[in-house]
Amino acid sequence: MEPSLEHLIRLQELDDGIARRRLTVAALPDRLAACETHVATAETVLAAGRERATHNETARRACERDLAAAQTRLSRYKDQLMAVKTNREYHAMQHEIAAAQEEVRVLEDRLLELLVSHDDLAAAVKSAEAELDAARPYAEQERAARTAEATRMEEEIRSAEAERARLVTELDPQALALYTRVAERRQGQALAEARDGHCTACHVRLRPVIYQEARRGARPVQCDNCNRILYVPSQTTEAAPQK
Repeated sequence: MEPSLEHLIRLQELDDGIARRRLTVAALPDRLAACETHVATAETVLAAGRERATHNETARRACERDLAAAQTRLSRYKDQLMAVKTNREYHAMQHEIAAAQEEVRVLEDRLLELLVSHDDLAAAVKSAEAELDAARPYAEQERAARTAEATRMEEEIRSAEAERARLVTELDPQALALYTRVAERRQGQALAEARDGHCTACHVRLRPVIYQEARRGARPVQCDNCNRILYVPSQTTEAAPQK
């Protein structure tokens, strides 16, 4: 393979690596933000759970007070029933007793509901606390890992850019100009492997003469369809296609 073509292949590898690393670095803020969002969400869930638990506790205590008061009235009405002297007073007191009994029943049902809810809310708070306890160290670990990764990527980018700059000085100016022109038109992908008589980038069948030129690697040749510079890896041993 002609040296200029080998240099172009290496140049494409360097450009691809630089682009990938830059995407990784650019994605770092979003990845860190996702961790922070996870922590913030866990904090919100825990705060809401604790607030519901507090409201339940307040409602339960109020219900217990109301129930105690209703039970006291019921007991007093029953004592007073023994002291009535007329049928009218007797029926009136029975009416008060029935009302108090209904109030006690309703309050007991309500208290039972609050007690059941209390257990559910306590379990939810405990689960939310566990989620937050896991989210915080995970976010810290991710922040440290991603920051270290970004630092490593920046170092690798600088190293690749230095090698690229050196390689450019060794490239034939015409080959470099062709590479640059095609890369600008093809979103950075100036080269494409030719395999089994096809361009692997656009999947169009190559003219036999073009494919043979690509196999020889004596000079840069381009795909007639996508204009990418074609190459066949040196280790490729496929047989030449028949005309």
